[in-house]
Amino acid sequence: MMPENTRSSDACVINAFKFLDKARTDGDNILSRLAYIQLAQVFESLKQIIASDRLNGQLSVRRPGYGNASVAADIFIEAQEHIDTSRDEVKQVSLHARRWRTLAGPSPIVTARPVTPIFIIIYSEVAEGLACVLFVILLTALY
Repeated sequence: MMPENTRSSDACVINAFKFLDKARTDGDNILSRLAYIQLAQVFESLKQIIASDRLNGQLSVRRPGYGNASVAADIFIEAQEHIDTSRDEVKQVSLHARRWRTLAGPSPIVTARPVTPIFIIIYSEVAEGLACVLFVILLTALY
């Protein structure tokens, strides 16, 4: 998702968050779902980049309660056009992104990167609630 040798402070990280957040909030349902799925990828990639930056001494030492996910959330907040984004909102966005990525699953066509199968993102609004309920049932059964 991110170019090789990307650091957590690179402008491409902020630009990716800005672009995907705009698509998530301003797009139609299909574009919004795709943006959520890609946001999940960006968050995961960014957490790995942050961990690497810490190991290489490019980020300060981790303090208790402020891990890689917290740094990623701060970067997401920094990318927001509106200043009043809270950490709880970032957690909700990240949660929705992970849910959509889980529902989409890997694509059988492209094996190099996970891509969204069309059937999971193109369905009626009535099915949206059902998809969320099925996801909760699936998670409950797994844990």
